[in-house]
Amino acid sequence: MAKVKYKRGNGRTYTNISQYTKTFLKDFNANLRSNIARAPKEDIENEIIITILSGQSPVKGKRFKQYNKEYADRFKNGERSPVNMLRTGKMLESLQIKQIRGKNGLLIAFRNRLSVIHDKLGAGKSKVIRRLIPRTGEEFKSSITKLIKKLFVNNVRKSTR
Repeated sequence: MAKVKYKRGNGRTYTNISQYTKTFLKDFNANLRSNIARAPKEDIENEIIITILSGQSPVKGKRFKQYNKEYADRFKNGERSPVNMLRTGKMLESLQIKQIRGKNGLLIAFRNRLSVIHDKLGAGKSKVIRRLIPRTGEEFKSSITKLIKKLFVNNVRKSTR
């Protein structure tokens, strides 16, 4: 390994490139985690909620099946669509977007137990599954994915300054 004295802007002096690289990566990861934790995530949250309120699943390639006639007559004045998941509003209010502790990633989840029923178990008598969050092998619709990528790109740029 080449012995080179290199002085970085933080005042540290390094005698070889691998020592500098390790320190740089450690600092970069710490800065990135910090920047992601502080970054505003409201744009992503708003896009997910707007998608659901428009009667669409935020999961790419998935659609919400319309309400059955009995449910629509009872709760929606006969309107079978759009399925906007807004009977009480509590489930949509439970959307949570936060940084995964100690990692450079995001956790996107609904905290309300009704979301598990709609997303995994199936709701109502017909057990209709309405996908709210992508599972393994699935992804968000492109509008949501673009906002997530934008958050990470902006924070990687901040971390390298």
